[in-house]
Amino acid sequence: MNENETDDEKMARCAKSGSDALHKAIKSSLNSVKIFYPPPTESKMKSALHYQENNLNIFIGWSGRREEEYAKILKEELIKGFSIKTEMIFLSSNSMTSGPDKQQILEAIKKCSVYILLISKCSIISDWLWYEAGYAQRDTEIKKRKIFPICLFGFSIDDFKKTPIGELQAFCACSHESLKSFTNEISKKYKLQNKVNIDAICIKASNIKPTHPRETRKSSIPIPDENASSYRT
Repeated sequence: MNENETDDEKMARCAKSGSDALHKAIKSSLNSVKIFYPPPTESKMKSALHYQENNLNIFIGWSGRREEEYAKILKEELIKGFSIKTEMIFLSSNSMTSGPDKQQILEAIKKCSVYILLISKCSIISDWLWYEAGYAQRDTEIKKRKIFPICLFGFSIDDFKKTPIGELQAFCACSHESLKSFTNEISKKYKLQNKVNIDAICIKASNIKPTHPRETRKSSIPIPDENASSYRT
């Protein structure tokens, strides 16, 4: 301290001393925060991104009474075979696709990483099902969503190839090998054990009786209007 310094010099010196002390306190505080709350490393950030992209969330799209029954069988066997939680598979039990239910369904599609499309001679005439499929396809490159079409009840893979999304790889519900390939793809991508009982799926599905006269109808495979409000059945 200089006894000859002026009042202005004293004030400047005190201000500088106070500023230095403040910076020192802030630095010390930040260092203590780093000890207890370390910033994420690059590897941890990559790991979090990898988890987000690979977090399994399945949506099963269906239209028709038989298709709904098959969807329930498939959901049950996938949950048991992959040892996953029930909430990881979304299956709407409401046939109505307008109003709140429609928004719930679209939100579920947005969140899903796997979209399973159950397609048959009956469901192919559903405007809503095609709208769902188109909605699921919109951001597949961004979300890394995988779409698995499964052909049911006499609807062949050759029939599927004539549809608007016929370029996708389809699987056949009547083929044990095809269904096994379908479950293997999911288990491999999401690192799950694959103990899905394909025989159980096929046996239960064979007990689903046809009741829909609509199943014999022909379809021009209409492309639904985005604002369409229609029904699954």
